[in-house]
Amino acid sequence: MFNRRFFNLCLVTLCCAAVACASTTLIRTQPDGAEIFANGALLGPSPVEYSDTKVVFTNTTIIAKHPGCKDATLHLERNEKAQVGPIVGAVFCFMPFALWALGYNPDHLIRLECGGGGYPATHSR
Repeated sequence: MFNRRFFNLCLVTLCCAAVACASTTLIRTQPDGAEIFANGALLGPSPVEYSDTKVVFTNTTIIAKHPGCKDATLHLERNEKAQVGPIVGAVFCFMPFALWALGYNPDHLIRLECGGGGYPATHSR
């Protein structure tokens, strides 16, 4: 009976931790509607969600393009926010979930410089 409960606990913890390995952020632009590219791949017009399962301290280059504006670049590094699921998985299952213990902030704003509009080229929060 103990072995069955322990197994079930480990299975639930493992599933929760595995799902939590993904990190998602909302990318917004000012002005709205800029095309967003992640490492060269088109994600779509802003606002757009970006999600991945990369390990901590990896980088993703986000480029925003809007007609009449200078292209703006944002460098996402997967070290902005602690994620509980992978940390729990690493503690209770002794698995390498700590590789996904950090994720992205919930959102990022990129301000594009348009026709002398005076916005800074890039801003991340």
